[in-house]
Amino acid sequence: MENDIKRIKSEIIKFFPSSIKALITDEMLEGVEEFRIRVNKPFIISYNDKEEVLSHIVMSEELLRCFEMICNNSVYAYQEEIANGFITIPGGHRVGICGKALYKGNAIYSLRDISSINIRVARQIIGVADSVISNINNNGDFLSTLIVSPPGLGKTTLLRDIIRQISNSGKNVGVVDERFEIASTYKGVAQNDLGIHTDVIDGIHKSEGILMLVRAMKPDFIATDEIGENSDIEAILTAVNAGVKIVATAHGKDETDLKRRTRLYELLDKGVFEKIIYIDKYRSYNVCNVGELYENNKI
Repeated sequence: MENDIKRIKSEIIKFFPSSIKALITDEMLEGVEEFRIRVNKPFIISYNDKEEVLSHIVMSEELLRCFEMICNNSVYAYQEEIANGFITIPGGHRVGICGKALYKGNAIYSLRDISSINIRVARQIIGVADSVISNINNNGDFLSTLIVSPPGLGKTTLLRDIIRQISNSGKNVGVVDERFEIASTYKGVAQNDLGIHTDVIDGIHKSEGILMLVRAMKPDFIATDEIGENSDIEAILTAVNAGVKIVATAHGKDETDLKRRTRLYELLDKGVFEKIIYIDKYRSYNVCNVGELYENNKI
């Protein structure tokens, strides 16, 4: 835990003004999840499932200086990432940005007048999938798996460790990391351990990334986060028809939620996924066999 606190201090806290640093305790950093910085509003820290509103009111010049430091004092060099609404910094931490959008034609090319920053702390949990990995392993043959839960309960954290364990078993895993959250790549280097047989393509739409991996990287598995769009479904079906297995996440609470999402449900109906892992509000895992769910008319 002490090393984790030191890491956060060296990778994140260094960007904050001294007036804010003085208010942040090690207790807050032990389980810190995010830092929210808004102009003319209090600095807020979320940790251990609670929120701490600090007494310091953030001035516009403080936020601007923090933002410039995050960009290594070269905002121009980060324009492409800024246009996507976030920057990934060393350690894999994701910095969300809000401000005035600037357009060229129909596309955003940058943001200016930055008004708020949200730093989400990247924290890989090695071994978090230990309790479920045997349930998706059929005598050394891992099964296509869908991880389902409402937002914020650890879908990506679990996916990340499943990828690592499948990869280290000797299977080639292609990861489509559209929002830089799975591998948390910084300057081409994954900040998270996804295993020795894993290839990552990031900053690309899931559908395009899936097809590129199928054509170029000969994956045994493709892994990606938060599927559901029509283009995602079509690309996944193409990959499956090419003999590739899928590990993915989707928003939802139960079978009823899955049924409402017609295209996502189509993947279950066509037998793309063999297992579903539900994560409940207590962050407990429930592994279900898709075939048994059909037999019992639950999906």
